[in-house]
Amino acid sequence: MNLQMVTTTDIQRSFPKILASLDEPVIVMRDSKPEAVVILYEDYKDYLLQRRRVMADRVRLALARVQARTAGVSEKELEDDIKGALREAGSN
Repeated sequence: MNLQMVTTTDIQRSFPKILASLDEPVIVMRDSKPEAVVILYEDYKDYLLQRRRVMADRVRLALARVQARTAGVSEKELEDDIKGALREAGSN
């Protein structure tokens, strides 16, 4: 991957040209620091899909850990523990 870097001034002056030649991500620099990335919309959609999959995997793993830790605990006990924890945390 060959990343192109442009300044915010370049973006302001040449955005249509940068957009027309966009085939790889373009890093937008402000004060010599990375500020943003311009990517193709299809690449953005792929990124969102991958991110959702990663989050779903994390939730599944967390649920599996909770299920393993609570094996043999009744649903009523779990519900009471959750309500108590929410009360202590200041939630209703």
